[in-house]
Amino acid sequence: MITLNLTKFRSDFPPSAISSQESALAAVRCYEFDWSQYAAKLDEIERPDDNPSWLKAVTDVDKAEGIWRGFYESVTGRCSGKLTGTNASDFALNHVTRDNVTGVMQFLPANSTNEQALKVAALAQAMLPDWVVISLNGEAEATNAEAEGIVKDNVIKARTEGKRGVWVISQGMGSRSFSVPEINVVLLTYDRGDLGATVQKMSRCLTAGKDSKTGHIISFSIDGNREDKVTGFALETALHYSKRADVDLEEALRKVRRTIPVFDLDDNGDAVELREDDYLSRAMSLNSAARLVVNTQAIFDMSDDELMEVQSALAALRGSANRLGDKETAFDGGSRFADRVVRGANTFERSEIDKAREELQRKLKVLQDRQMYLAYLLPDLSSVSIAAVLNYVRGDFELLLQFQEVLGVTVEEFEMFLDYRLLNREMIEVVMLQTVPRN
Repeated sequence: MITLNLTKFRSDFPPSAISSQESALAAVRCYEFDWSQYAAKLDEIERPDDNPSWLKAVTDVDKAEGIWRGFYESVTGRCSGKLTGTNASDFALNHVTRDNVTGVMQFLPANSTNEQALKVAALAQAMLPDWVVISLNGEAEATNAEAEGIVKDNVIKARTEGKRGVWVISQGMGSRSFSVPEINVVLLTYDRGDLGATVQKMSRCLTAGKDSKTGHIISFSIDGNREDKVTGFALETALHYSKRADVDLEEALRKVRRTIPVFDLDDNGDAVELREDDYLSRAMSLNSAARLVVNTQAIFDMSDDELMEVQSALAALRGSANRLGDKETAFDGGSRFADRVVRGANTFERSEIDKAREELQRKLKVLQDRQMYLAYLLPDLSSVSIAAVLNYVRGDFELLLQFQEVLGVTVEEFEMFLDYRLLNREMIEVVMLQTVPRN
């Protein structure tokens, strides 16, 4: 159970550059919770080789009803049925935040359907009788401004009916341009997602209103993997700072630690700040670093001319450097970024641009999934770096074949992605260090 405290965060801008509205933003505390042991007890879906996940729970809400009911009991401090006698009530929002929870915004997986979201909302209302539960979706609420108005109307309704507040459930509506001061808790109940979207959702509890408040951002994992949606934010902050200040990543993380201290709960439930070594270890873990290897934003920031320049360079390299001929790579490309492909108004006119972007995404997706293989190409782990790997591989034709077959790109293409900053060199080396332990 990890707590990120952003209440000491300092802005890089002078006071004169900050508006009165911005200066009234709420202080923030962030939490990362692993709820997987409780989800496993409640999971009614047979999956011998698989773990529960938020996406699976929302895909079949009826079969996952036990998970949803148990979750809402847990965050309100209750335990019944299979959770009786467990510590699930430790996740009660009032307990973990040490605050009066006045409004909650809960985000489901972004690809949830409106029907699924409404089913979850119905379960939530049944389990949360002291709250007014509403579901926001893109059909009923066409704009974020309209969604904001609906939530504010329900805040008034909650007060009139003597309820604790409003509990908003959304797949994504309300993640931007949405400010309701009464919401002081955000629950991230989805699996690992795009970091930029996560940061937008985190900010939904940052409107302070007339009175100062603390916004609480709580991320839950139920799939057994270490929760790192919020930790990824701290690591990316350090990565940007390291480039801006021209310092190495570890030094940047130490700097970030002073403004974003991380707390863990001890056996008594008290928050204790992590020591520097533990902080660095958690922040630079394999999962956190691996998500930042591909600079996804750079792909979508490319102009059409830049994108076609990369595509032409790839085509030229494919002919001159391809060592596998028509042989397929060892792993499928997948579609990790497929939902973010930018489409123009005229699909036929932009088909060439879209095809180039999709091909670039496919190659980078393979790299992201298989990057840990790089360290195993080194015979000597005394110096683990990208330069060491590339220098060693170039001297062995068989290793060049392995490199291309497993990673899906040639050495030359890999270097080109580094030059275009589509890959983060620092994060790749962090992953390499975490993959193979050194003596």
